[in-house]
Parts: sequence; structure tokens; C-alpha cells
Amino acid sequence: MSFCTNNTTSPLVSIISPVLNKERYLDQFIKSVQTQTLQDWELIIVDDGSEDSSAEIAERYAAGDQRIRCIRSLHRNAGAARNTGIDHASGKYICFPDPDDWCKNEMIERMLTAAGEHNADVVICQADQFSEIDRTFKPISSAIIPKNIPETKDHCYNRHSNGAYLFQSTVI
Repeated sequence: MSFCTNNTTSPLVSIISPVLNKERYLDQFIKSVQTQTLQDWELIIVDDGSEDSSAEIAERYAAGDQRIRCIRSLHRNAGAARNTGIDHASGKYICFPDPDDWCKNEMIERMLTAAGEHNADVVICQADQFSEIDRTFKPISSAIIPKNIPETKDHCYNRHSNGAYLFQSTVI
């Protein structure tokens, strides 16, 4: 499946990431976005008052890639930073990875494919945690809460079929 937008000035996906003192992870995160198989995106990094070099790192990437923007704000927490990103987003879809996440190369394309196949408004996916101790990835058991997802062939549900657990199927 291929994706494109009708408007050549608006990206298909706005990737919004609130950043607070994440200089240690930011290079890896931004590179994981830049190497997505789907390239029709914008990355909006909202620096939430970092006291490290996070904003400077984001601005350096923004200077070299027109799809990346850095917005500096006073510290107001991740939710407010995400809302600031939404205010500046122009994509048809929105994605909210954190700056210490590494996105697998096909993550956005696979999520868009799932959204299209199921006419979904929201798509969630499993996440793994990287252990810096033994340098391995392990599934985050609470990323998706299986007991709150209906036992259907495609794991799709809506407010009518699973209203009681609509917002309790993930903690992310």
C-alpha cells in the first residue's frame, strides 16, 4: 500500500514529541524517524524548557531537514507540549512517540496501513524496552493490556463494542 497526500505542502503524518532534558536519546530518536519507510511526515519537537542541549540538538536537525521543526516553550509538562505540537501540526494523522523511543523503520507505514484497512481513528502498537544493562529489547508488558482488548480476529474495537475499556487498552 502506498500513501500520498493531495496537498503537496502538507505531510501525511505529524510526529509530535515533547522533549525535556533528553539530549542522551535525541539523536537516536530523530534518526529513527528520518529512516522511516514512509517519508511523508513532519517531526515537531516541542522543547518543554530543557536545561540540557536538547533544544540545540533538535534545532541542528531542523536546520538540515525541512521536515523537522523545533518549538521552544516554558516547562509545562508533556501534555501541554503535545498540545502545542498539535497546534502547529499540518498532517492528516498524528503520532506521539517520546524522545527516548526508537521507532522501527516501518512503524509509521504499518500503523497507517492498519488504520486504512480497518478505517480506524486510533491505532496502538506494542512497545519494547531497551535494557542498557544487558543491551537487549524486552516487551513492555503494560504497553498493551490484552485483557482489555476484545478477542476478535483483528483486535479491532470501537466505543460500541468495547466502550468500558476504550481508553484502558494501553497505558501509552
